[in-house]
Amino acid sequence: MSLSSELQLRIAALQRALEPMDYACSGSLFTRTRLCGKSNCHCATDPDARHGPYFTWAHRDRDRIVHHILTREQAQVVRRAILHQRTLRKLLAQWDRESTVAILAMRESNS
Repeated sequence: MSLSSELQLRIAALQRALEPMDYACSGSLFTRTRLCGKSNCHCATDPDARHGPYFTWAHRDRDRIVHHILTREQAQVVRRAILHQRTLRKLLAQWDRESTVAILAMRESNS
C-alpha cells in the first residue's frame, strides 16, 4: 500500500469519527446544591439534604462569559457536547498533520 493511500485511509477514519457527533460546544458545566436559608428546613442542619442539584453551563459569547441554568436533560446534552468539542479539537489537529504529510507527499511523487 502506498503512502498516499495509507494517508487517505487515515483521513477517512478521522472523517468517520466525526459522523456520530450531534452537538459540540465549549464551556464548563457545574453541578451545585444550595441552602434555602430557612432555619426549619432540613438543608440547614444536614449537608446531604441541600436543594438541587442545579446545573449551570458557562461559556464565552464574544467577549464575555455567559451562564445558563439548565435542566437535567439539557445538562446531559451539554456534557456530551463539551466532550465532543474536545474530541473535535484533537481530531482536527490530527487531520491537519495527516493533510500536511499528504500534501507534501504529492510534491515528492510528482518529482
